[in-house]
Amino acid sequence: MDSLTTLISSKLIYDKAVAGGIKATDAEVQTEMQKIAKSFQSDAEMNSALASQNTDRATLEKNLYQTVVISKYVDENVNKKVAVTQEELAKYYSEHAAEFQHPDIVRTSQILIQPAGTTTEQDALARQRAEALLARIKKGEDFAKLARENSVDASASQGGDIGFYSKDALSPEYGEAAFSLPVGSVKLIKSQYGYHIIKVTEKKKEGLSTLDEVKEQLTAFLKNQKVQADLAKLVNQLRDQAKVEILIPAGQPLKP
Repeated sequence: MDSLTTLISSKLIYDKAVAGGIKATDAEVQTEMQKIAKSFQSDAEMNSALASQNTDRATLEKNLYQTVVISKYVDENVNKKVAVTQEELAKYYSEHAAEFQHPDIVRTSQILIQPAGTTTEQDALARQRAEALLARIKKGEDFAKLARENSVDASASQGGDIGFYSKDALSPEYGEAAFSLPVGSVKLIKSQYGYHIIKVTEKKKEGLSTLDEVKEQLTAFLKNQKVQADLAKLVNQLRDQAKVEILIPAGQPLKP
């Protein structure tokens, strides 16, 4: 029943947001649509994927509208009211020191270019595009800007930065290149995911990360814990105030 619980929770928050006058603009909805469309090679492929889930673009836009409205409400009424103190950071860090031990790690940024299909010609075109981007980087163009404009990886919005990883946590080709390259250098490699232009930005030897080094990630982690707890409290309050009827016979599976 997890999916039903999530559906009810979302509906309760959405109704509360709408009652408070929160709306989503068409531009905001289209921005979310574009993020989804970017993961498909064509409109036809996206339409086919939606059809396989018994939905279409109009329904997706409606769902995204509700998602944006919910996000706005949660941001204003939960996220912005949650803070993590220095004392909380220090306490967690001292009580969970083992979590901050790390092997040799490397921080990289990447631009991922994927072939449009599986043919030799499509692969060659993807490689040519990646090589052209690499040439532009070596001539001095900004790596982060090119990543945001060209990479199909989720890290594109961060300028290609994927953070720190150990060698074992990366694909073999990527890890081999990242750990063999000096800091500041770039290289084009191919993996099962496509063509990666890798830039090595930092390296750290095995050891214990300091609190300053993990402060940003730890703050986000602890804040998320608080947000989830406050969100659960909010949903419970809304459930207590609302009349929720589940009109599904016991033992019946949920259907889309």
